[in-house]
Amino acid sequence: MRFSPLLPAGFVALLLSGFHAQAASLQACGRTMDVPAAYGGRITAICGLHAPEDFDAMPDGKHIIISDMRITPTTPSGLHVLDVATNQLLPLARPRDKGPDWGDPACIDAGEAAPYAPHGINIFTRPDGAVALLVVTHSQGERIEFYQLKQQAHQIVAAYRGCVATDGKGLLNAVAPLPGGGFAASVSFLYADMQKPNGFRTIVSGIDTGYMLTWDPRTGLRRLPNSEAPFNNGVQTSKDGKLIYFAAWSGNMIDVYDRTQGKIVRRIKLDFSPDNLRIGPNHTIVAAGIGNVTACLDNPASCVNKTFVSAWDPATDRVTPLFYAPEGLLRGTTAGLPVGKYLYVTSIFDPLVLKISPAK
Repeated sequence: MRFSPLLPAGFVALLLSGFHAQAASLQACGRTMDVPAAYGGRITAICGLHAPEDFDAMPDGKHIIISDMRITPTTPSGLHVLDVATNQLLPLARPRDKGPDWGDPACIDAGEAAPYAPHGINIFTRPDGAVALLVVTHSQGERIEFYQLKQQAHQIVAAYRGCVATDGKGLLNAVAPLPGGGFAASVSFLYADMQKPNGFRTIVSGIDTGYMLTWDPRTGLRRLPNSEAPFNNGVQTSKDGKLIYFAAWSGNMIDVYDRTQGKIVRRIKLDFSPDNLRIGPNHTIVAAGIGNVTACLDNPASCVNKTFVSAWDPATDRVTPLFYAPEGLLRGTTAGLPVGKYLYVTSIFDPLVLKISPAK
C-alpha cells in the first residue's frame, strides 16, 4: 500500500491546496456569526482540528466522533470526541483491552502507539447493545478497524476490537455496517491509475474509477460485481442489509446497489458532488459536498468552493436542501450531520466543524 502514512502525491497535492485558507477560517474559531447562507441560521465555529473528513453521532445524541485525517507524515491526525452541549473537543483514546475480536483474526493490530490515519467512520449499535465504531484507516495498509465506544473514568474511549485488511490496491474511503457483524466499504480508485500521467485529473473526470467491498465474518472479503462508479465515496446501508447506498463523488449522484440482484438499480442525480453520507431524521440519507471537484486543480492557491448539504429519502427519491453557502464559507465540505436541532458540517480543508442553528 502506498500510504503508510502517505497518500498518493496527486491526491496529497489536491488536499494540501485547500489549506491556504486555514488562517482565515481560524479567525472564526469560537465565535458565532451570521453568514450569507440559505436554509440555515447562525453558525458557531468549533476549532481544534486539522483536517476533519468525517464524523458521526453516538446513539445518545450527546457526543460526536470526528475523524481528523492525516495528509502528510507531520500532519496531526486521529479521532476526537465532541460534547454537543458544551462544544468541548477532546482526543479519543484507543485503548487495548481483553474484549472480543469483531474482525478478521488474521488481521494484525499494530498497537495504539502506531501513527494513525483515519478516514471514513460509522457508528452503530450491535445486537448485544454494544456501541460500535467502524474506522477506515490508511495507517497499516488499507483496512477497516472495529472499536467499542464506552465510558471509562468519566470519558468516552474507543476500545480496539479488531480489523479487516484489504489488498491495498485501492484507496478505501467510507464504511457502513451490515447485519451479522459485517460491513460495506467503498474503494475510490486504484493506486495504479493514480500513478498514470494526469492520473488524478482523469480519476475525477466523471469516469468509473472505484468499486464496493463487503466483508462478513463467515465468508470474508468480497468485491461486489457491477459496483463500479465515478469515485465511490460515502456509504450507508438499509436496515436489512439488502441495499447499499453510496456516493459517486465525481459523478454528482447517489447510487443504490441491490445485493440480491448484484448491480446498481437506481442513480439519484444531485446538483453537487456528494462526499460522506450520514443517517438523518425519518430514515433519510444526508449528503454533503462541494460544487466543483476540479476547482482546485488548475489554480490551487485561490480555489474556492460552494457548500451543499441535502437529505435524500430512499422511499420517495425526494431530495431536500438542508444548507447551502456560496463560495467563501468552506473550501472542501465533506460531511453534514443533523444532531438535535443543529446541523454540523465538516470540511477537510478547514480546521474546524461548523454548528448551524435552524433558520428563524
